[in-house]
Amino acid sequence: MTGAEASSAKSSGAAEAPRSEPVPDAPARTVDESEFGDRVADTLDDVADSLLTDGSVVDDDVASLDDEAVTVEAPSRPATTKRSGKPVTASPVLSLPRAKHPEAVALFIHGGEVNASIAMYRGDPAYLRVIPFARDVERRSHGRIGGAVLRLAVRGWNEPEKPAVQDARWALRELRRQYPGLPLAVVGHSMGGRVALDLATSDEGDDLAAVVGLAPWASDEYEAEPFGTTPFLGIHGRQDTVTDPAATADLVERITAAGGDARFVDLPGWHAMLWRPMRWHKESSQFLIDHLLRKGSSAPDGR
Repeated sequence: MTGAEASSAKSSGAAEAPRSEPVPDAPARTVDESEFGDRVADTLDDVADSLLTDGSVVDDDVASLDDEAVTVEAPSRPATTKRSGKPVTASPVLSLPRAKHPEAVALFIHGGEVNASIAMYRGDPAYLRVIPFARDVERRSHGRIGGAVLRLAVRGWNEPEKPAVQDARWALRELRRQYPGLPLAVVGHSMGGRVALDLATSDEGDDLAAVVGLAPWASDEYEAEPFGTTPFLGIHGRQDTVTDPAATADLVERITAAGGDARFVDLPGWHAMLWRPMRWHKESSQFLIDHLLRKGSSAPDGR
């Protein structure tokens, strides 16, 4: 994220920028996930907070945005503290939907780093950034889609163990237990997008009704065929230098060529999804509304 974007986000509270303002070209160099986290940490907390408390009117069927979510915690695994590197244990935490009687559930997974044993914490910017997506789909669907948010135990993808994938599998099992028979979707940002792709192309994702990748960490290792009939939406910022927009577009093309249902949306902005954030929220929510709600029912238009 550039200084210009951070300055704009701070001064406007993440409001949409004027349409006439041009988006700068992407910088020539790239940054890794850890550098990305450091660069946006100073602004993302404030931005996420403003998005969560934007004063939107919520239907009676959706619990108050200020209420504490019901959470479920899994067994812990080894981790380290962020500052001192001291050994600790950490557990994934699943915040259940606030919608009281959902007809479908979407699981939202935050981003992280390639390799890191640092324990995630409640105020981590990467975790905070996906919460507005979960709350947005509950608002736009009038409580018919519940947004569950997974806080991973540790920040890293960490091949070959892939603890983030293990955490997500646990979360899906828990959601299937809590909401038996309801359609499920997975939405992931950055490394969380890679988790979503991993699930979608494995046996664990056979029953997923939709998958959304938000600036996902995609690669050509994901075969198009395993997606089958699972609809996939890839959204990417054109100026993203952390993950590759072209890789997401290529994956969508390969899924479509294999007869699958996939769509690519490119938006102006960077990896943190702070440039016109409501565009990101609406694209994701409307896709979930279109694919999760029961066919033949009167689905809201997501506005």
